[in-house]
Amino acid sequence: MLPTIAYDIEMASFPVGEVALDKDHGWVFGLPRGIRTEEWPLDPVTGSPLMHGFTLLLPEQYRCHGPEIVGLSFFATPADLNDGGAQTDKIFSDLILNGTHAIKPTFDERMWNMARLKSSTDPWRAYRSHAANKHPRLHRITDVLDYHYAIILLTAEEINGPQTAPPNLPMRDGKKPTWMTKGAAANLELYEHKNLGAVPENRIDWNLAIKFNPRVNDPNAGKTPLEDWGDNSTASGYINSHDRENNYALHGWAKDHGSEHIGGTMRSVQGIPEMSPYYVEFEEYFGGYNFGSGNAQLDFKEMKFDWAC
Repeated sequence: MLPTIAYDIEMASFPVGEVALDKDHGWVFGLPRGIRTEEWPLDPVTGSPLMHGFTLLLPEQYRCHGPEIVGLSFFATPADLNDGGAQTDKIFSDLILNGTHAIKPTFDERMWNMARLKSSTDPWRAYRSHAANKHPRLHRITDVLDYHYAIILLTAEEINGPQTAPPNLPMRDGKKPTWMTKGAAANLELYEHKNLGAVPENRIDWNLAIKFNPRVNDPNAGKTPLEDWGDNSTASGYINSHDRENNYALHGWAKDHGSEHIGGTMRSVQGIPEMSPYYVEFEEYFGGYNFGSGNAQLDFKEMKFDWAC
């Protein structure tokens, strides 16, 4: 059965406690819970761990992967490593994604990796081992610039489990991304702090609790978001948030909708991407990303991701 309610996501000014339906519904920034360090998804572009953006408990109507899957953790390319398009090292990429590589490295590449990984027999053993221990419900996604993102679907036991430390692996360029030393919010501009309700602390475990609240009125809950291309009709019955017949004014029912939400009416910066009704929309401060001051949509049923500025 399709959802009948859409939910706004509210950020608190305090860290998360136990994740429960009647309390907090997840957290933004900080560290994931309930997964093993060796299950933390790595970035095939840089070799570094992807940044944890948020962990979200899903409302019951949005548990599209079965009742035992109650939430998800979203991992992303951090803001300071997302600029200009991905420059992928094929050896790193193959090792991280597949645990092996088909390219024969040059002598210089062998020497570089041996020194970096301190191994004279298998210079890529750390990445090979990590690839063999990926989480069973890991889903990888790339964006239009070939940067990488990941979703891990979580059980109730996992979402309330212990915090997970990121893996300590050699970086492709020898430098750790900022989030690994100062936290995921470290790259946010000062003006974005007002959206958090708190000044971020320079700790990788610093987080803010989040809570979802049902929207009072959203006619698009459970509908596939679609462009109506000016004829005021869509195959799914989806209604654009702006009234094309009234100089594109925002419909009254959409005026109190929040920027971060689960399902319902999409407010993408550019055109509406192809998504199922099971998606999360969020701004770049909701985890600390580089979307060119735009926003993003994450379809956690079809495992699609899109952002635009």
